[in-house]
Amino acid sequence: MSHRQILVTERDRVTIEKRIGLITGGVNQDSWESVRHLHDELDGATVVGENQMPEDVVTMNSSVVLLDMDTESERLCTLVYPGYFSGAPDRVSVLTPLGTSLLGARIGAEIEYESSKGPRRVQVMDIVYQP
Repeated sequence: MSHRQILVTERDRVTIEKRIGLITGGVNQDSWESVRHLHDELDGATVVGENQMPEDVVTMNSSVVLLDMDTESERLCTLVYPGYFSGAPDRVSVLTPLGTSLLGARIGAEIEYESSKGPRRVQVMDIVYQP
C-alpha cells in the first residue's frame, strides 16, 4: 500500500489515536479496515504545531467545499472526530474512506475513495473554516 505524506497537528493526532483506542474494541469487522487505514496514515504523517499548519490544509473540524468530479456538484462538509459523527450530511467522520482521505489534503487536491455507491472522486475546492 502506498502512503501519502500528510500534515496533521499534534492535537489532532493525539485525539484521533485516543479515539481509535477507545473504539477498536467495539467496532464491527467492516470498520476495522478504516481504522487500520487511518492508523497507517497517522504513522506516516508529518506532525506540526497548530500555529505552523498552512491555511490550505484540511485539519480536524475544518469545513471544506468539495466538488464531486463525476456529477460536478459542490457540497460543504466538516471533518469530525469519531463519536462526533451525527449522521448529518454535512459531517464526515475521519474514520470513513472520504474522511481519512480529507485529513491533511490541500486545496486543489483530487481525492479518490470508495463509497457505498462505488468509487468516487472529489476535489477540495476551498477551506471555509480551519480551526
